[in-house]
Amino acid sequence: MENSHDSRPLFVEISEYDNSAYSVHWKTPSTVSALNRPDIILPQGCKQGLHTEARSLGRRAQSGRAFYRCANNLGGKAVEVQYPLNNPSLATLVRIHWLSGQTGTVLSTPDNLRIELPLKESRFSVVRERLGLGITHILTGYDYLIFLVCLLIIAGAVKYIL
Repeated sequence: MENSHDSRPLFVEISEYDNSAYSVHWKTPSTVSALNRPDIILPQGCKQGLHTEARSLGRRAQSGRAFYRCANNLGGKAVEVQYPLNNPSLATLVRIHWLSGQTGTVLSTPDNLRIELPLKESRFSVVRERLGLGITHILTGYDYLIFLVCLLIIAGAVKYIL
Protein backbone atom coordinates (compact mmCIF):
# COMPACT_ATOMS: atom_id res chain seq x y z
CA MET A 1 0.00 0.00 0.00
CA GLU A 2 2.89 2.39 0.65
CA ASN A 3 3.83 2.68 -3.01
CA SER A 4 0.32 3.56 -4.15
CA HIS A 5 -0.36 7.17 -5.05
CA ASP A 6 -2.32 9.00 -2.36
CA SER A 7 -4.36 12.07 -3.21
CA ARG A 8 -3.83 13.42 0.30
CA PRO A 9 -0.65 15.48 0.64
CA LEU A 10 2.03 15.65 3.26
CA PHE A 11 0.94 18.66 5.31
CA VAL A 12 3.60 20.97 6.74
CA GLU A 13 2.65 23.95 8.89
CA ILE A 14 5.31 26.49 9.85
CA SER A 15 4.39 29.09 12.46
CA GLU A 16 6.57 32.04 13.42
CA TYR A 17 6.01 32.48 17.15
CA ASP A 18 8.80 34.95 17.91
CA ASN A 19 11.27 36.94 15.80
CA SER A 20 13.02 34.24 13.72
CA ALA A 21 11.66 31.44 15.94
CA TYR A 22 9.45 28.84 14.27
CA SER A 23 7.48 25.73 15.10
CA VAL A 24 7.22 23.16 12.32
CA HIS A 25 4.33 20.71 12.45
CA TRP A 26 3.86 17.99 9.84
CA LYS A 27 1.28 15.29 9.22
CA THR A 28 1.39 12.36 6.80
CA PRO A 29 -1.50 10.38 5.34
CA SER A 30 -1.88 6.77 6.44
CA THR A 31 -0.11 5.42 3.34
CA VAL A 32 3.30 6.50 4.74
CA SER A 33 4.78 4.01 7.20
CA ALA A 34 6.44 5.10 10.43
CA LEU A 35 9.78 3.90 9.01
CA ASN A 36 9.47 6.41 6.16
CA ARG A 37 8.54 9.38 8.36
CA PRO A 38 9.69 12.57 6.58
CA ASP A 39 12.34 14.97 7.82
CA ILE A 40 11.56 18.64 7.21
CA ILE A 41 14.85 20.46 6.64
CA LEU A 42 14.88 24.22 7.12
CA PRO A 43 17.47 26.47 5.39
CA GLN A 44 21.02 26.97 6.59
CA GLY A 45 21.16 29.20 9.61
CA CYS A 46 18.25 27.42 11.34
CA LYS A 47 19.05 25.43 14.45
CA GLN A 48 16.63 22.81 15.71
CA GLY A 49 15.69 23.13 19.39
CA LEU A 50 15.79 20.33 21.92
CA HIS A 51 12.04 19.69 21.98
CA THR A 52 10.80 17.54 19.09
CA GLU A 53 8.01 15.01 18.97
CA ALA A 54 6.54 12.46 16.61
CA ARG A 55 3.46 10.38 17.19
CA SER A 56 1.05 8.01 15.54
CA LEU A 57 -2.41 9.33 14.73
CA GLY A 58 -3.94 5.89 14.24
CA ARG A 59 -4.38 3.96 11.01
CA ARG A 60 -0.64 4.56 10.32
CA ALA A 61 -0.93 8.34 9.93
CA GLN A 62 2.00 10.18 11.55
CA SER A 63 2.44 13.63 13.02
CA GLY A 64 5.45 15.52 14.32
CA ARG A 65 6.57 18.88 15.63
CA ALA A 66 9.93 20.57 16.01
CA PHE A 67 11.07 24.04 17.04
CA TYR A 68 13.74 26.10 15.31
CA ARG A 69 15.63 29.33 15.81
CA CYS A 70 16.76 30.86 12.51
CA ALA A 71 19.36 33.54 11.82
CA ASN A 72 17.21 35.03 9.04
CA ASN A 73 13.54 35.27 8.12
CA LEU A 74 12.25 32.22 6.17
CA GLY A 75 10.41 34.28 3.53
CA GLY A 76 11.68 33.38 0.06
CA LYS A 77 13.84 30.55 1.43
CA ALA A 78 13.34 26.86 0.64
CA VAL A 79 12.52 23.95 2.92
CA GLU A 80 13.29 20.38 1.92
CA VAL A 81 11.40 17.18 2.55
CA GLN A 82 13.55 14.07 2.94
CA TYR A 83 12.12 10.56 3.23
CA PRO A 84 14.52 8.00 4.73
CA LEU A 85 13.38 5.04 2.59
CA ASN A 86 11.73 6.31 -0.60
CA ASN A 87 9.59 9.11 -1.96
CA PRO A 88 5.98 7.92 -1.51
CA SER A 89 4.79 10.15 -4.40
CA LEU A 90 2.91 12.61 -2.21
CA ALA A 91 2.23 16.22 -3.00
CA THR A 92 3.31 18.57 -0.20
CA LEU A 93 1.12 21.35 1.14
CA VAL A 94 3.10 23.93 3.12
CA ARG A 95 1.36 26.66 5.08
CA ILE A 96 3.34 29.37 6.83
CA HIS A 97 1.91 31.70 9.47
CA TRP A 98 3.88 34.89 10.00
CA LEU A 99 4.05 36.70 13.33
CA SER A 100 2.22 39.63 11.68
CA GLY A 101 -0.86 37.44 11.10
CA GLN A 102 -0.26 36.90 7.37
CA THR A 103 -0.49 33.40 5.98
CA GLY A 104 1.09 31.91 2.85
CA THR A 105 0.40 28.55 1.23
CA VAL A 106 2.39 26.53 -1.32
CA LEU A 107 1.37 23.25 -2.96
CA SER A 108 4.26 21.25 -4.37
CA THR A 109 4.16 18.31 -6.76
CA PRO A 110 5.29 14.83 -5.60
CA ASP A 111 8.60 15.05 -7.48
CA ASN A 112 9.51 18.48 -6.05
CA LEU A 113 10.84 18.00 -2.52
CA ARG A 114 12.45 21.45 -2.31
CA ILE A 115 9.71 23.98 -1.64
CA GLU A 116 10.24 27.73 -1.74
CA LEU A 117 8.30 29.57 0.94
CA PRO A 118 6.37 32.69 -0.02
CA LEU A 119 7.60 36.12 1.02
CA LYS A 120 5.71 38.21 3.50
CA GLU A 121 3.23 40.27 1.50
CA SER A 122 3.47 44.01 1.17
CA ARG A 123 0.82 46.26 -0.37
CA PHE A 124 3.00 46.70 -3.44
CA SER A 125 3.48 42.94 -3.92
CA VAL A 126 -0.27 42.30 -3.65
CA VAL A 127 -1.10 45.06 -6.17
CA ARG A 128 1.61 43.83 -8.54
CA GLU A 129 0.39 40.21 -8.33
CA ARG A 130 -3.28 41.11 -8.84
CA LEU A 131 -2.50 43.49 -11.71
CA GLY A 132 -0.41 40.81 -13.41
CA LEU A 133 -3.19 38.24 -13.02
CA GLY A 134 -5.74 40.72 -14.41
CA ILE A 135 -3.64 41.54 -17.47
CA THR A 136 -2.97 37.85 -18.13
CA HIS A 137 -6.67 37.10 -17.83
CA ILE A 138 -7.62 39.85 -20.27
CA LEU A 139 -5.03 38.81 -22.85
CA THR A 140 -5.38 35.03 -22.60
CA GLY A 141 -8.78 34.47 -20.98
CA TYR A 142 -11.13 32.94 -23.53
CA ASP A 143 -14.18 34.15 -21.61
CA TYR A 144 -13.11 37.78 -22.05
CA LEU A 145 -12.39 37.26 -25.75
CA ILE A 146 -15.79 35.59 -26.26
CA PHE A 147 -17.42 38.54 -24.49
CA LEU A 148 -15.75 40.96 -26.91
CA VAL A 149 -16.84 38.90 -29.93
CA CYS A 150 -20.42 38.86 -28.62
CA LEU A 151 -20.34 42.64 -28.20
CA LEU A 152 -19.22 43.00 -31.80
CA ILE A 153 -21.99 40.71 -33.04
CA ILE A 154 -24.67 42.49 -31.00
CA ALA A 155 -23.50 45.98 -32.00
CA GLY A 156 -23.06 44.99 -35.63
CA ALA A 157 -19.96 47.08 -36.08
CA VAL A 158 -16.89 48.28 -34.26
CA LYS A 159 -17.78 51.98 -34.68
CA TYR A 160 -20.87 51.61 -32.43
CA ILE A 161 -18.83 50.12 -29.62
CA LEU A 162 -16.11 52.77 -29.68
